[in-house]
Amino acid sequence: ESSSYPASAGNDGNTGTRWSSRHSSTLGDEWWWVNTGGSTYDRVIIRWEAAYATQHFVGWSSDCSNFSGYWYSISAPGNYGYQIGSHNAQCVGVLMRTRASQMNNYSFYEFEVYNAAWPGAMGPDGQPEKLPPAEGNSSQEKIQGYTPEP
Repeated sequence: ESSSYPASAGNDGNTGTRWSSRHSSTLGDEWWWVNTGGSTYDRVIIRWEAAYATQHFVGWSSDCSNFSGYWYSISAPGNYGYQIGSHNAQCVGVLMRTRASQMNNYSFYEFEVYNAAWPGAMGPDGQPEKLPPAEGNSSQEKIQGYTPEP
């Protein structure tokens, strides 16, 4: 969007800042990831802004090139918890595939990575749960060995 919304703002610990992709009416896939330095983690929270990705992939990688993970679908912006299983990998990130209606970009306030259980991470059906204050529906599909396009 502009230099006011850099990639570093997506994981700076400040929900008052945000990351945004470029604006384009023909915007395709956008990829954002963070190098964890080889940490062990099992959960992610994405705090989506109004320009959320209705379809997106949350994945992990030991080499920051070949990712495994899950596809998700959501129907509203807000804070979503994703239980991805325990992984010791170099990178974790999100590939955004489909933009929210009326939006020409993708944006989130924070992409948080955790290595310990925290309440409210998953719904009773094992699907990612939208965390308060908003409500929403979601679904997932596991895939292995997905390599995002640059």
